[in-house]
Amino acid sequence: MKHKKILAMALAIAMSVGCLPATAFAETVEDTAPEEVQADVVDEQDAQPQDEEIPEEESAAVRGDVETYGDPQTDTIEYNGITFNVWTESNSLPAGEGNWYLDQDVTLASPWYPTGEVNLLLNGHDISCTALGYDPCIEVLDGCKLSIYENNANPGTIGGSQGGITVSGSESYLYLYGGNISRNVYSGVTVGGSGYFIMEGGTIEGNTNSGVLVGSGGTFVMFDGTISGNQAIMEAPYGGGVQIRDGVMFMSGGTIEGNSAQYGGGISIYRTSSNYSPYVEISGGRITGNTTTSDYKGFNHDGQFGGTGGGIYVQDYGQDAIIRPVRISGAPYILGNKYSDGTANNIALAGFDLTINGRLSDDARIGVCINRFNNPDYPVFVITENWDYPDHGNNNKDVFVSDRTDLKIDVFGTKYGSETQFYGEVCVYDSSYFDSKITGYTMTAGNTISLNYYVWVGSSALVGTNNDIYPYMTFTVDGVAKDPIYLDQTNYDSQTRIAVFSCPLDATEIDAEIQANFSLDLSTGTESLLTDDADVSDYAEEVLKDSTVSEEAKEVMESILCLNEFADSYWGNGQLSDEAVASIENVDLSEITPSFNVASGSTHSEYYGSSLVLLSKITLKHYFTLPEGVDESNIEQVIGWECSDPSVQCGIPEINGNYFSIEIPGINVADMEKLYNVTVHIGGSETILVTYSPLDYFVRLNNNPNASDDLKDFARAFYAYYKKVDAYAATL
Repeated sequence: MKHKKILAMALAIAMSVGCLPATAFAETVEDTAPEEVQADVVDEQDAQPQDEEIPEEESAAVRGDVETYGDPQTDTIEYNGITFNVWTESNSLPAGEGNWYLDQDVTLASPWYPTGEVNLLLNGHDISCTALGYDPCIEVLDGCKLSIYENNANPGTIGGSQGGITVSGSESYLYLYGGNISRNVYSGVTVGGSGYFIMEGGTIEGNTNSGVLVGSGGTFVMFDGTISGNQAIMEAPYGGGVQIRDGVMFMSGGTIEGNSAQYGGGISIYRTSSNYSPYVEISGGRITGNTTTSDYKGFNHDGQFGGTGGGIYVQDYGQDAIIRPVRISGAPYILGNKYSDGTANNIALAGFDLTINGRLSDDARIGVCINRFNNPDYPVFVITENWDYPDHGNNNKDVFVSDRTDLKIDVFGTKYGSETQFYGEVCVYDSSYFDSKITGYTMTAGNTISLNYYVWVGSSALVGTNNDIYPYMTFTVDGVAKDPIYLDQTNYDSQTRIAVFSCPLDATEIDAEIQANFSLDLSTGTESLLTDDADVSDYAEEVLKDSTVSEEAKEVMESILCLNEFADSYWGNGQLSDEAVASIENVDLSEITPSFNVASGSTHSEYYGSSLVLLSKITLKHYFTLPEGVDESNIEQVIGWECSDPSVQCGIPEINGNYFSIEIPGINVADMEKLYNVTVHIGGSETILVTYSPLDYFVRLNNNPNASDDLKDFARAFYAYYKKVDAYAATL
């Protein structure tokens, strides 16, 4: 299959462009030389510099690693188009609005709650807090907008505290343009409660309970900056770099690297209840070099395979799953993430889909190791939000990189569903696991003879299961199509991805050619996924020469082949082989002990006889004379019936001329010696009890002088088949 998709993604947050401070610009200083240079020659001694005392008030202007810390005359700094006033306190920060730069380190005894609009220039100085408990160093509350800048090559740090900065107020904003938020016991930045954290630069590093924690109602927007060296070891072991817990994140730039956690070294996404729909939209930036500290590569703690997310991890909630938790467009780089042993593990979605909601650049690189159906080699489904997919299709396979180096990636898609319901899917999968294939055959000697097909269900067959579009198998035997068999929970094992489809065969069809067609009905038509030509004879040859197959099983197979010859001889005038004739020479139907008995208490109906269907599904049928006044309209009201064996169910009476019949369908060949007591009720007061074993049919047939020799030979062949099945069953 080939597919196209369009990718469209929009980053939308509840803020205006005017909220963003102006882009930083660099000032230039022009040096001018004097128009005239004095030409007097001085001797070397005269040219020696003289000691000169630097005035104390000017000494601050020449300290540090930048040209200036501030104007000693006005105590202001011009930076990024903003005039910052000096803050000289060492144990507090401003209580009101304004633009401030620090002239020394600040140590707080309790959290700082800025108000209004505050621009803070660290100026190479640190802010720490000695408060204990869960208090942050800084908390941004309702309506506050705090912007943090740094002008020093050795940036100042906000940290060494219980928590760094919390943004928790309604319409509260934290902008980080520079500086370092690090060494906090809890998260570097926590955002929730309708707050926004916009990261334009700076570094968040060395925090022990995630670099950034995005709680309910919180929004984290990352344009630039670095989140590195963080862990998640304090509370929930999720998200070393970023822990999205009920909130949302937008990432278009910056770097998340070198972080670690048990689940989601770079980013984790999970929710605390079904009331939340957390997600991350990634259109750029780098997520690389992050590590999941769990080396468990099998089924993770949510029962899904796919690892624990060195780069990105999404927690599964079963039927109550998060909707589209990871949405990607643009040119993100999500590669180089791993387990602690170095094995690649980039994105672990735990059964979720990866959503492409915008066009992917050719420069994008996305590592995938994802499982949807509990199989370690199953691919990721990538869902697009629009079917139009310009300039991509199979070219996108270079964008996706398999975590398993021994398997490659291809990109396919299937469009199905109406335009108002669903646009389609693009499947990113390891190509060797795309096609369905037959992994083996077995035969069933049950109520009929069946050839069973074991099908490994490839990715292309499963693209529609979310929309109740299921693949199905059809069998055509000697040109005659049988009813389709759909993939469902009765014949499909999602753990192994193996489906079993059984083709029932008449005794005359054992040597027939069987065509199997595994298909999928889409809105665009039927798509064939797998075709196969086989017959029982080929399967029998393999069984008979297999040294691992028991002799009893081989004898069953030989008896089935002989039964086929006798069926062809009786119903189709086929020729018998010497082997077939020899197979029934010692079969004596008279050795069967009859068990037939009829106990009648009816004056309106009599037992007439019985038949046994052996050509296809083994069915025992009893015939009775039809009482007067009984017809199709009232037979179920007049005639009642029941069978003593709860494992079988009698069919509804059928009228044939002056008789009606009741059948016991689907008798297993191994149960042919069982006694079946069928009680027929006539008018509610009269009964006829028929005790009959299917083997009784062979006795009565053998004693019937009017039965043909061909029919008797077929019965002997069937009895030989039954005996071989019975002997084989005794070995199990």
